[in-house]
Amino acid sequence: MPEGLNASAGHIPREILRFFESKGGHSLIVKGEAGTGKTTLALQLIEELSGAETTHYLSERVGDASLYNQFPWLARKARATELMVRGRAFLDVLYPRVAKRGARKPKKLLDEAISLLGTLNRDDEGPASVNRTELKKLEGQIVEGEADMSAPEDFGELKGDTLTFDLTSELPEIEYAYEIVDRALPRKSLIVMDSIDSLSEKYGVAQRRLVTTMQKDLVELSGANIVYVTEEAAQSQVDYLGDGVITLESSQHEDRRLRKLRVDKLRGCPVHDHTLTYTLAGGRMTIFEKSAHEGIGGQNGFEQIPDGADGAMSTGCADLDSLIGGFGRGTLNLIEFDEHVAPGLINFLCYSISANFALHGRGVCMMPPAQGTSETAHAWLAGMIGQQRFERNVRVLETQVSVKKDRMANVILLDGSSPEMDIRWDNFEYNLSEVSGPLACILSLDALNKIYSKEVMGPLSQLIYAVRKSGAVFIGFSTRECVERSVAASADTHLRIDHIGGQSFVYGEKPYTILHGAVLDKQGGRAKLSLLPVL
Repeated sequence: MPEGLNASAGHIPREILRFFESKGGHSLIVKGEAGTGKTTLALQLIEELSGAETTHYLSERVGDASLYNQFPWLARKARATELMVRGRAFLDVLYPRVAKRGARKPKKLLDEAISLLGTLNRDDEGPASVNRTELKKLEGQIVEGEADMSAPEDFGELKGDTLTFDLTSELPEIEYAYEIVDRALPRKSLIVMDSIDSLSEKYGVAQRRLVTTMQKDLVELSGANIVYVTEEAAQSQVDYLGDGVITLESSQHEDRRLRKLRVDKLRGCPVHDHTLTYTLAGGRMTIFEKSAHEGIGGQNGFEQIPDGADGAMSTGCADLDSLIGGFGRGTLNLIEFDEHVAPGLINFLCYSISANFALHGRGVCMMPPAQGTSETAHAWLAGMIGQQRFERNVRVLETQVSVKKDRMANVILLDGSSPEMDIRWDNFEYNLSEVSGPLACILSLDALNKIYSKEVMGPLSQLIYAVRKSGAVFIGFSTRECVERSVAASADTHLRIDHIGGQSFVYGEKPYTILHGAVLDKQGGRAKLSLLPVL
């Protein structure tokens, strides 16, 4: 692995790595519009595969300082490549290797004989030297003018003390790629051509001709792996020449950037997810794994998150605190999610807020989301904050009690017929009078609607008013279908969670934020929620 290389930063689809790790040579076309992360993906492939293969990055972008900041090892590789290419160009001026225009082309029979001998000499361990059959044909066509060349015949021009080379009269970068593969044999090589568009324009040779040449010589006959980066986002003839095609897309979701990686084909490699979402945060491509966020219950402890310096109370998630600034006293906070978001994620968020409030010594009065009960709340919170703190700091609203008698003190019974009598803030405060404030009132608006139907809106508004006036915090959980526009309009913070392509994304309406992928990881019996910005 190159010095200074950090392969743990970001990760790319495992299917792509298996594609290149399989036997034989393979070619991958990475396409997409500018800014979608094509070069980042290609360079991460070098990082991931550098331990098993000889890797090289060939590009016109040898002076891109931003890339060197992202990938410090790239500057050394780029400098070595530039010296090799320009050194070859200088030697070619002194000792031309390709015949001048008008010279006879090598006989076709000789080319075919060389190709046949190379094939006969190849064994199961792979070729001993690189095959140059197609490259010789292409260079011959360039010399004869059969390839669309617009370059002048003079290769170099002397101006004062400066000798300027015009590299368009031959194919030095491509020839260098052949030498890389040749020197590495029998070890496999990975060559990244960034971009095939610029090489095509530079030499006046069609992209499909360049790709065909390297595909036959380097991939099929020499067992090398090649990544072709192209700015052509639409389907083209070149797509049919590569063994694999990856398309990177940048789209919009609720006027926020959303990135998608589409696996169009990976020949010989099964693909389970053809469309994945990703971010370029931290200068690396990170794929958001499709996850149901289930099986997160039964927490073994919970790490208390401190409140903000401005006095705002923590949400129980450091990344979420950074996103919305925490919960202020006397505020209305709405967490809205679509029906496809996994209950496991909503539960974890709800109980993390509850646990953090309780660990700060505050009281929590809650009606759990996702059809939760007092038993559900106990199953989550007892492991996160301990049995004693749960009994002291948490009260659960419930209409039908199915709990053990020794935990009845944690339940506030609701009649279920009169919201005016059931959801009274003074009653909630009385049940938590032994703990310090400010209290948190965490309610599932879906559950309230299910119990009381539309009759709940008046009493709910009165409850929210009372919570605000007392300096407590109201946190409402609601699906998109059940959220009341009046509640959303008056909310101090409004968070949304949407399910997109198998992954949950969090973003703020108040305050306005970009999309963040929700990554829920459980290790050692304790889960942690991280929010990765979609950059």
